[in-house]
Amino acid sequence: MDRQNKKEDPGEKKTDFLGELVKKAEPPKKGATPAYSLIQVSLESEYDPSLDGSYYQQIYTEIKYAGSGAFGDVFYVIQNFTKRRYAIKKIKSALPTRYIYNEVRNNEKVGFHPNLVKYYTAWYEDHNAYMVIEPCQTSLSKFVVDKKDTLQETLLWDCLLDIGNALQYLHKRSIVHYDVKADNIMILRKSFKLGDFGNIYDMKEPRHIYRRTVFDSLADATIIDRRERSSVDVYEFAQTLSGIIEETRITKRVTTKLLVILSRMKVLIHTSRPSMEQILNSHDLRPAKRRLEHQLRELYT
Repeated sequence: MDRQNKKEDPGEKKTDFLGELVKKAEPPKKGATPAYSLIQVSLESEYDPSLDGSYYQQIYTEIKYAGSGAFGDVFYVIQNFTKRRYAIKKIKSALPTRYIYNEVRNNEKVGFHPNLVKYYTAWYEDHNAYMVIEPCQTSLSKFVVDKKDTLQETLLWDCLLDIGNALQYLHKRSIVHYDVKADNIMILRKSFKLGDFGNIYDMKEPRHIYRRTVFDSLADATIIDRRERSSVDVYEFAQTLSGIIEETRITKRVTTKLLVILSRMKVLIHTSRPSMEQILNSHDLRPAKRRLEHQLRELYT
């Protein structure tokens, strides 16, 4: 067939687009190079590539291991020159480049909100990727295990308010988290923060740049209705808080008001679930809002 008369296959465009993403995200072979997609970043000026130590070793001092996730390990560090504390996520080198690229890109995309774990910068070095993020003291899952005999219902209300605000912020930006669980909810002093944006879904972008995941199957992949997709986060969040109630001694002290809210968030028909905005406007959250406004919250960590 004459190439000039050949009709363009839409599928070829998708393949080429993905190829460009991977090509753009290809890490350098030697030395340290900034990793970014939407927001340009640079390496610290104190870095000297002529020295033996890596960028990681020259700029940061590792304090202790913080934990691990599906895509890498997290360590608490001190910046050697500013003495500020951070957490650094070392992304597994075995992961395909496109996964690393999406991880960095997703963190850039979510932007800033006080109830989201803050992202600072990232770099590639020796086929590995590193991300600098806000250091939080512990995860909700670990906190619950450590304090399961002394948990109070106020913790659940405070968490509902903070993570609810984080989800409302994401949903208004047409972003679905798709992985709301206790391991991804972090605690920093009196606040709860949502982290780990490796599985977010941006409803404003072409579908073909996202891989199909188990999270995508929760909201029918053939439907891109904003309300339906964001309702997956509402359901997962309610399941997380309900799991804490069931697994701890707090069960006997939980009020009916909280149980009713969680049951509404977990109904199987997504159109019957309230949005996060509707939950936050509930009169039952007023005491939690007053505790936050007047700084009356318990110091959790």
